[in-house]
Amino acid sequence: MPGNSKNTFNITGFFENKLLSARLAYSYRSNFFIDFDRTSHRFESSLKSLDASVAANVTDNIAVTLDG
Repeated sequence: MPGNSKNTFNITGFFENKLLSARLAYSYRSNFFIDFDRTSHRFESSLKSLDASVAANVTDNIAVTLDG
């Protein structure tokens, strides 16, 4: 079926206390069929993604964050 990968994988880790919050996430998707071009099949290569977020509470109402 178009748009479906044979293999997918997602993992996420969280940490939180009064001063710091952190998250790290990784996703993987194997190559997948897109659609038929007039004469051939079209495939998209595998996709990988890593992202992170960190927040430090400066006061009860203010936090400094970093996302990547």
